[in-house]
Order: sequence, then C-alpha cells, then structure tokens
Amino acid sequence: MIITLLSIMVFICFLAILIVTWVFPYAGLSVSKSYTVKLDPIVVKQYDIMLSDYNQIMENSQDHSKTYTIGIAALDIFQEILVVDKVEWKVTEETLEELLFHVSAYREMLLSHAFSESYKEEAKMYLDVAVNASIELESHINAIQKREGLIRNDLRVLLRNLYGDIGGSFNHFITFYETVHNSAF
Repeated sequence: MIITLLSIMVFICFLAILIVTWVFPYAGLSVSKSYTVKLDPIVVKQYDIMLSDYNQIMENSQDHSKTYTIGIAALDIFQEILVVDKVEWKVTEETLEELLFHVSAYREMLLSHAFSESYKEEAKMYLDVAVNASIELESHINAIQKREGLIRNDLRVLLRNLYGDIGGSFNHFITFYETVHNSAF
C-alpha cells in the first residue's frame, strides 16, 4: 500500500514537472529551459538576401576607414546572430546570453564610433537610429530573460518579435553605412 502510494506521488511529481516544462519553458522547474521557434521562411529569406547584399557592398568597397572596419565587425556579428536553421530557431538561456553579449558589443562599438568620427547630419541621424535600435534590442532580450512565467504562446510571440528586431537593427546599420559610403563618393 505504501509503495503504491509512493509510486503514485512520484508519478504525479514527474507529470507536474513535465507539464511545467511544456507550459512554462523557462520556469525554474522546467527541465530543458529552451524553446524552439518556427521561423517565417519569407523573413529568413529576406535576411539571407540582406546579409548577401551587404556582404557584396563590403567586398566591393574601396574605403578602409573606421566606418568600414565597423561595417565588417557588424557584418560578423549579425551573420552569427541571423544565420540560423532555415526552419527553426532553438533558443536556450545560453542563446539569450550569447545574443545579449553580441548586441551589447555591437551597441558599444556603435557608441564609441559615434564619438570618434564626424558625419554629415543625415548619417548622424541614421547612426542615432541604429544605436537606439541596439539599445531597444538589448532591453527586449533582458525582458525575455527576466520573465520566468512566460507561457509557450507568449514566448513564441516574443522570440519571433526578437528575431524580427534583430533584422531591423541590422537594416538600420546598413542604412547608416550606405549613407556614409554614398556621401563619401
């Protein structure tokens, strides 16, 4: 009788942990602490095209200024972030930490660059937009990390939005770089 009761209690605890893991992927009791987001193939294709086009711009550039150096560094950062599986993006706590590290480094790079170069007003405006987008991206990552009670549906929406914000942030940088590059020639 005691063995049966104990077996039932262990089974209920095991079932409760599985339910918590399923419903709240990043909760304290969750086993895997990961969530896999199905990506929109159209968005992934757009990001591939955007990375490819920007890579072409960088390869064809004859300019080797500080802005070019920052452009290469930004390309490296965003290639690492945006180039994921074409169908799914598995996001763990480590993924969010790495993402936050890269975005923080990118933001610091932009801020230090903003004070080391002088640009025309239009380029300054686009640099400001890129810096603000990186700050907003950091805050989105922090918000996801700090909220343990997220259910699967909320997490899916937040992570898809985060992926979109990453691409948007890179697009802001590309606009800044093209403005600087076009105004130099």
